[in-house]
Amino acid sequence: MDAGFFDLKLAVFLEWMGKSKKVLDLGCYDGRHSKLFLKGNNDVYGVEILKKPAEAARKKGIKVKVLDLDRSKTWPFEDSFFDIVVAGDIVEHVLSTDNFFANIHRILKKDGYLLISTPNIASLGRRVMLLAGKNPYIEICSHDEVQGFPAIGHVRYFTHDSLKRLLTHYGMVVEKTATPPLYLGPFTNSLLGRLFPTLTWSIILKARKL
Repeated sequence: MDAGFFDLKLAVFLEWMGKSKKVLDLGCYDGRHSKLFLKGNNDVYGVEILKKPAEAARKKGIKVKVLDLDRSKTWPFEDSFFDIVVAGDIVEHVLSTDNFFANIHRILKKDGYLLISTPNIASLGRRVMLLAGKNPYIEICSHDEVQGFPAIGHVRYFTHDSLKRLLTHYGMVVEKTATPPLYLGPFTNSLLGRLFPTLTWSIILKARKL
């Protein structure tokens, strides 16, 4: 976070989003990021599980539904309704990825796009931690800190390949992959991130619905 990952991810999503689109931001919280998607005459919707942040997002111009993505088998949106669905660091919190991606496929228009990001379990830093016998930031319960950080509800972990295979299964093809810098402790290198994208800390993909 200190290395500016969230700013980088948002910049990538905004570049990929385009203009005059109907956009859904999954896990929009209080709309602090969703409001940026309004640029370019986009019509922005949101989903948030918490009522107070959802209300704050509405005040920023986001059309928010309060919804538990896991408990709702069929999300309350029409088929083929959205041009863009944004899933920024949300899929790692989802219990049923089958329900998650089936709903995304249903509500996206044909040739619509999913913009998705999630931590990379196979990043270089995590591999080094495993070799050293340390927990590579994998949460095991809600009250146990992970390398000094509080648990934040991660229940799924992905590699580039496993996420791409899941997207393929649900009728989407990856068209673009962003390449964050490669991080290893205080060491950061953008060139190495481009050369070895499967070793970067995060996965950021743009996938088209077939």
